[in-house]
Amino acid sequence: GEKIKQIQKTIFELMVYINLNLFEQLLLDDLAEKFCYSKYYLHREFRKTVGMTINSYINQKRIENSIYYMLYTRYLSDSNFLKIF
Repeated sequence: GEKIKQIQKTIFELMVYINLNLFEQLLLDDLAEKFCYSKYYLHREFRKTVGMTINSYINQKRIENSIYYMLYTRYLSDSNFLKIF
């Protein structure tokens, strides 16, 4: 119903937010507050929808971005690379 559509929309918006802010500190408490859900509910619904936890998703995206930069650019300094993690 409508509740399912709303949480799916929120999960999509959360994924976009994460992808746009990968180089920032992304904490579950802060994300839950930003998206107006409890951290437990957001965590559970994200995992149910995406198939992984929010932290796993963040780490996966950071790794994917790191691989991309290592393969396709030569402009990533060691300090920027370490900042990703």
